[in-house]
Amino acid sequence: MKHIFFIFFLLFSAVVAKTQQLKLTVVVKNNSKTNAPIGTAILYSLPDSVKTSTKTITDKQVFDVATNTNYLIRITATGFETIEENISVKEINSTVEYSWNNKTTNLSDVVIVSKRPLLTQQDDKTIVDAEQLAASSTNAYEILEKTPGVIVDQDGNAYLNSTTPATIQINGREVKLSAADLASLLKSLPANSIVKVEILRTPSAKYDASSSGGIINVLLKKGIKLGTNGTVNAGFFQGKYNTKFGGFNINKGSGKLNTSLSYNYTDRDNFEEINSDRFSKRDTSLVKQKAYTRFPGNNHFMKLGLDYEVNKNWTIGYDGRSSINNGLSTAKNDIDIIAQGSGNITEQNRSLITNDSRSFFLSNDFYSKLKIDSLGSEWETEVSFDFFKNQNA
Repeated sequence: MKHIFFIFFLLFSAVVAKTQQLKLTVVVKNNSKTNAPIGTAILYSLPDSVKTSTKTITDKQVFDVATNTNYLIRITATGFETIEENISVKEINSTVEYSWNNKTTNLSDVVIVSKRPLLTQQDDKTIVDAEQLAASSTNAYEILEKTPGVIVDQDGNAYLNSTTPATIQINGREVKLSAADLASLLKSLPANSIVKVEILRTPSAKYDASSSGGIINVLLKKGIKLGTNGTVNAGFFQGKYNTKFGGFNINKGSGKLNTSLSYNYTDRDNFEEINSDRFSKRDTSLVKQKAYTRFPGNNHFMKLGLDYEVNKNWTIGYDGRSSINNGLSTAKNDIDIIAQGSGNITEQNRSLITNDSRSFFLSNDFYSKLKIDSLGSEWETEVSFDFFKNQNA
């Protein structure tokens, strides 16, 4: 009996020892320059990870624990690194110490994307970002067609705000080409060769009077040269008589010097014919008229342009045009006045007029443009000499 009691006493002592409550003191030191945070401390019993206690903690907290038990402590706080550690509790009260450490986060690469506006306003001009239009265009001419506020007709003329075509400039220089030749030049340039388009709807007094329709300045990227390009045209029309024409245009841009040469020839043969019957109430007569006019002729037109950039502030140029016209017209006019009752011709009028005309026109225009300061002030000088001669026989 004594032996049984002794065994029972040993078992009871072991159970009491196992379930004896101890104290676990958790200390968190603040090593940062900021105030200690208010964190959350969670105690889990192992190995089954059962949550036994949850408490707030700033610098110190005490937990009730059992002897000979393993625990997991997890301490979290906003802006600080998580503290996590396994703790083995024996048969005495324990104290563990940790430190608050600021959380550092490695950020991935940050890409800032900013989209440039299509239109911007600077002083008296509107600037269009051509690079945004280039994505949907195949050449520079299509960019001009898609430029907001610009209307391009089927002949290649560009309009802004009036019935007068706008003056086209490339890199600030007026392009002395016809609308068709200019369209051909722009079509030869790739779409990504244009960096921006400047639109001046109401040019200031420093621009030529011919710019009343506005100015469109096409700015090319650095390193883009116009090179050599040209067009050839020919045509033939057949009616009662025929009209034929032909010509060519050559443009060359080589750095500071730009040149252009064009020639056109037209040989026409036109006529007018009038047949009319008019009745007169006064004497009941019939006025019968037959008029026929034929005016063949030909025209030679030649244009030469030179533009040289002496330096970045000074540009000189020459524009010459010549035209020769030859014409020989013949006009025949027959008028019969017929009495309505008898049908007899009471009066006749016969006229025959021939005219041999020749004309010659020569225009020479020398100009100089000098930029005075960085504000855009310019000194322009232009000297013109024109000669015209006309002869009729």
